[in-house]
Amino acid sequence: MSDPLFDAADDAATPLTPDERQTLIPSYITQRRELNEAEQIGIADADRWAFARRRGDVLDEHFLRRLHKRMFGGVWKWAGECRTTPRNIGVEAWEIGPQLRQLLDDVRYWNLHQTAQAEVIATEGRSKPPGLAD
Repeated sequence: MSDPLFDAADDAATPLTPDERQTLIPSYITQRRELNEAEQIGIADADRWAFARRRGDVLDEHFLRRLHKRMFGGVWKWAGECRTTPRNIGVEAWEIGPQLRQLLDDVRYWNLHQTAQAEVIATEGRSKPPGLAD
């Protein structure tokens, strides 16, 4: 029987392992639509929190973990933590911390030296502005 929340045929999301399914907090969620809605509510709440007042250094790993916890803390037990399992997208789990710190350092540099506009940084993600070495 197919699981409507975690059906492997649903290529719109990365399939979860049985252990990861245990980390889902709301017991009412039985369909992907409900999961998406619950996550979206958390994201909207975190957005209001993040922009309600000046937060200091948003390019800080601790701040980003708190933001992640606010985004997904009502849905997932692991909210605010780096993943520890492999995925079909992104970097290996062990690379998340170092890659995140590198990205934060890069963005600080770009801001300090005005090598990229905020809109470019926000939309390009990990891509570095032309001319910057890895």
